[in-house]
Amino acid sequence: MAKRVVLAVAGAGKTFHICREIDLAKKNLILAYTHENIKNIHRELMAKYGKIPPLTSVMTFDSFVYRFLVCPYIPTIASYFNCDSFEMSGITLSTPPVPSILMSDGTRRKNRHYEKVDKLGHYFNRKRQIYNEYTSKLVMRSKNRAGTLIDKAAQELNRFYDQRLSCIVYS
Repeated sequence: MAKRVVLAVAGAGKTFHICREIDLAKKNLILAYTHENIKNIHRELMAKYGKIPPLTSVMTFDSFVYRFLVCPYIPTIASYFNCDSFEMSGITLSTPPVPSILMSDGTRRKNRHYEKVDKLGHYFNRKRQIYNEYTSKLVMRSKNRAGTLIDKAAQELNRFYDQRLSCIVYS
């Protein structure tokens, strides 16, 4: 099976098709957006093979971005934001600060916790946890002299997986 993205409405058979078409001799990556989809993929793989095939990784899109596009490139990200280095302590599901706060009298005031997108602090909370909803944004923004981080990461992924499959569900 070629590297591809499968798009279809819920119930169209994406999970069944992907799980039946993987090549057990190759390194496979299957991505889904929700934990419920991950459970369905695991269930389908177990039904077909009795276990998750050893060369097959199944993860959420957010986990993939964090593990493969953020963590390995911390030095590149730090350099882009003119930092010598920084330490990250995981992901937070909390909502990032907004630029301004609506006051009870209807006026707005600047939120002192908000940092602009060109600052590293925009993407992280005070505990150095990256805001989950900003992981992709951070990867797309970061670059170095050799090009964008996303281009560099895409080239590196070819070393880890022969087949990359995304299962995107529209309900």
